Amino acid sequence: MALTIGPKTSFVLPGTDAYQFHSGVTDRDYEVLITVMGSGNPGTRYPVLYHPDGDLGPSFPVMVPLMQLGKELPGMIVVSIGYGLGGLVSDPVVLQRWATLRMTDLIPTLQPDGSGGGAPDFLRFISEELMPFVNANYPADADDCGLAGDSLGGLFVLYAILASPGMFRRCLAGSPSIGRSRDLLFSLEEQLAESGQDPPTRLFMGAGSLEGDPMLSNMNAMTDRLRSRGYSNFKLTAKVFDDETHVSVWPASFSRGLKAIFATD
Repeated sequence: MALTIGPKTSFVLPGTDAYQFHSGVTDRDYEVLITVMGSGNPGTRYPVLYHPDGDLGPSFPVMVPLMQLGKELPGMIVVSIGYGLGGLVSDPVVLQRWATLRMTDLIPTLQPDGSGGGAPDFLRFISEELMPFVNANYPADADDCGLAGDSLGGLFVLYAILASPGMFRRCLAGSPSIGRSRDLLFSLEEQLAESGQDPPTRLFMGAGSLEGDPMLSNMNAMTDRLRSRGYSNFKLTAKVFDDETHVSVWPASFSRGLKAIFATD
C-alpha cells in the first residue's frame, strides 16, 4: 500500500484563530493568535491575557492548558501578538527583523541608536484596536484583562501598568529590561503614587539570579518602590530564581507568575 502525503500546511495551535492585522495606530502589520482556553459553556466570560511575544512560538499558549489540567489556572483567552515572520527566531535573519520590530514597539523611550520609542502607540494598538475586536468576537470579560511579557515584553508590561493604571488587572513581567527606560518608569511610578490611585492590579516580576546587574538591581529597586507605597489593591509578587539565566528563566518565571496573577486570595 503506497504512502500518501497531503499538502504541506503551517502549524497553528489547535483551537486557535489566526488573524493578520494592520494597525492604523502603529502603521505596522501583526499576526495575532487567539485561543479560548475554557469550558465553552454558553454565557461564560473569560479573563483575557495579552501576550506580546507571539513569535516565540506556541510555548506560552501550551503552558496554560497544561496548568489548567492540574487545576492551577482558570479558563482564559490568550491573545498572542507577533509579526508573522515565517521562521524561528533562532534564524539570524529572522532574529534581526524580530529584534528591530520588538525594540520599536516595546521600548517606551528613544534609545541612543535611534531605536525604541513606540510603546505608547503599541499600547494604543492593543487598547483601541485589538481589545475592541476581541471583546466583540470572543466570550471575553472586558473588565478583566491581563498582560504578560518577557525581557522587552516585561519592560512593556511595567510601562503599561504605570502609564495606564487599571487597564490591566493581571500582569506578568519576566526579566523586565527596566534599564532601557529606567528614568521614565520611575517617574511614572512617582506620578502614580502622588495621584493617590490604588489600581486593582496583580503584578508578578521574575528574573534569574545569573542575569546579574543591572537587571536584578533595577527589578529590586522597582519592587522596593512599589512595596513602599502601602497599596491595598495593588498586589505585587517578585521572585529571583536561582541558577537561571535571561534565557532559561522564562518557564519558571511564567509558570510561577501565572499562578500569582490568577490567585484568588
